[in-house]
Amino acid sequence: MLRNKIIISLIVITLIGVAAYLRFNKSSSSLSENEALSLLTNTIVQDSLYDSFTTLECLDFYNEEVTKEYVEFSIREIHGNGCEGDPSTSPRVDTYKIIRQSKNIFYQDWKDSSYIPYDPLKLRR
Repeated sequence: MLRNKIIISLIVITLIGVAAYLRFNKSSSSLSENEALSLLTNTIVQDSLYDSFTTLECLDFYNEEVTKEYVEFSIREIHGNGCEGDPSTSPRVDTYKIIRQSKNIFYQDWKDSSYIPYDPLKLRR
């Protein structure tokens, strides 16, 4: 009886350890380019960042720079095909840098081109 309790306890401890390892390993993994883009678009939609002047369907996301540490995206307006604006232009809206390991989003400050932590309250249009 005692032996069965010890075996069951060891199994439970092992399962908890494996679950903790898998959870830690998953959260510490580096984002792919597609995952970084998904994180950015989901964040923009969740925060209604550009809702005052456009929709997500009227924004285009470009990989500007891809490194081992981060992915940088520029967002440009789409004009024409149901989106307002001059179809011969595609103005840049914003540029973001997503850090692959930490999953942090940074916004490029137009004043000096430095990157600052993403804060939707400061960016909302």
